[in-house]
Amino acid sequence: MSDEKVHGRIRTDGMFSGFHFSPDETKLVYTAEKKPEKIVPFTDFGRETENGCTSDARTDSTFEYTETWGEQLTGVSTPLVFILDLKKSVFNKPSITPLTLPENMAFGQPSWSPDGSGIIGVSWLNLPKRLGLIYCPNRQGYIFHASLDGKFTKLSEDGCAVFSPRISPDGKKLVWLETKSGGPHHPTQRLMMIDWNIDFQLSAPQCIIDIVEEDNGIFNGIYNTARALPVRCWFNDNKHLVFSTECRSSMKSYVVNVETKTINQIQTDGSVTGCSALDIYDNTVVLTGHSRTAPDSVLFGCLDKDKIYAKEILPPLELPIDFSHIRTTVFRLESRDSRLPYEAVLYHDMTVEDGEKQPLIVNPHGGPHSSFTDSFNVMAYYCSLLGYAILQVNFCGSTGFGNRNLLSLPGNCGINDVNDVHTAAIHALNEIPSLDPNRVGLQGGSHGGFLVTHLSGQFPDFYKAVCTRNPVVNIATMATISDIQDWCFFETGIGEYNFANSSYTQEVAQKMFSASPIAHAHKVKAPTLIAIGEKDLRVPASQGREWYYSLKSRGVKTKLLSYDDCHPISKVGNEMDYMISMANWFQENL
Repeated sequence: MSDEKVHGRIRTDGMFSGFHFSPDETKLVYTAEKKPEKIVPFTDFGRETENGCTSDARTDSTFEYTETWGEQLTGVSTPLVFILDLKKSVFNKPSITPLTLPENMAFGQPSWSPDGSGIIGVSWLNLPKRLGLIYCPNRQGYIFHASLDGKFTKLSEDGCAVFSPRISPDGKKLVWLETKSGGPHHPTQRLMMIDWNIDFQLSAPQCIIDIVEEDNGIFNGIYNTARALPVRCWFNDNKHLVFSTECRSSMKSYVVNVETKTINQIQTDGSVTGCSALDIYDNTVVLTGHSRTAPDSVLFGCLDKDKIYAKEILPPLELPIDFSHIRTTVFRLESRDSRLPYEAVLYHDMTVEDGEKQPLIVNPHGGPHSSFTDSFNVMAYYCSLLGYAILQVNFCGSTGFGNRNLLSLPGNCGINDVNDVHTAAIHALNEIPSLDPNRVGLQGGSHGGFLVTHLSGQFPDFYKAVCTRNPVVNIATMATISDIQDWCFFETGIGEYNFANSSYTQEVAQKMFSASPIAHAHKVKAPTLIAIGEKDLRVPASQGREWYYSLKSRGVKTKLLSYDDCHPISKVGNEMDYMISMANWFQENL
């Protein structure tokens, strides 16, 4: 299967990949890059045989640009679906055939139809431009069925973004996640379903779980798109399935009856406050249990009518360090701008003696449409061990608080989110007397970097030190080079980006600039550590360099770390270097 005579690299990422045996276990479906075309460079014209090129190669420039699907998917341009026939394959000669599919689409997440006569999967439109796909489940596409004889059928409606097709054990129901395409990058999702039959007489899609507009604290909608539905999410009764999603500042799992549309939260025992479904077999489900005070545990539960009670079967890993003196406090707050609720989680030392003060690090998340949940957070405990309290803020616009809350932020970035984070910091200082109001620092990456650089400019006397990774500092300059140009337009309130007729005007550029931290750079006083990934396509490294030179030219203490890494800066050595550098920076400046 590694033979590139048939196709390019096999996809193993979480967006496109899928490896499934046919019902009779004689075939395997998977995704791989389209076979690259053979090209003879102009410099080798007439020397094809000498260079090992075959007659099917054409002479052309070998420097033509190939579009990819952006950040962390730079090797992916045209993923297609392939079928390995195990019966016809012999040693070193696999029998591989591509599935006949339309042009101008990328394909992924393939699985077999119940009778093995075709493939069900996801297709994404790649015209007029491939935008970054990772962390962006809002790209237009379709749930499709492709028969082995070449018939292609769209199962979902136009104008939608779709993900995770899952067929029931009896092969009579197909569900998937769906939302309107465009808009925020992590929108609220619907759970859709069609009835399936062997004659391919399919019902119209019906909505099993709709978008939840308001925060009710029990179930606030589906957000966790990439991990919401396990590959095996159905129970053997063919009417119940499990999914996981954020609810406020916690990760919860639910069981839904697709016939009655009843939703029940999975209940857990012990110190577990949240959970994520991993797999289902027969009538049982395995989950990871989450807690802010300990690493994940393993839970096991059985379906009982419409409900599940999950018990711990494998306790959390015992840590060599005692964290019992660290308390976590969840603050429930109200945005002064949108008047909507949001939350912040404080990790602080309960053993601080009278008269002592603990410095505070304020940490907003990236996205902006993501959230901090109740999993064990290494960064929070790392800072706690170094003597800092840390405040993680789920400002309005975060996932898990209802769709109205999420949509309150676009058009107000740089205002509402900044005010929410600053309000949370002041609230924590007022509620916890042991926190030091004269030693408040900032730490955040991506949109979290956007916020901490904003805060350091808007409140220059309040925040004393800043550490940031790949921060968005100037949306006007990022809008022309990022792999998510649409983000720059939507989050600043300009609307959907029109690819056919560019809407990047002088007025638009001014609005983007005004919404950016760079508009406040002249007021910054706090020493600032900046980390950039040179391979970052999401927030290009030029953004961090722009902030670095802006501060340096004004005499503000600053330092720039440049890593051979992409947006998360997640290579082990790089991440460790940043965390130690961050600790040293706060030690020196806070």
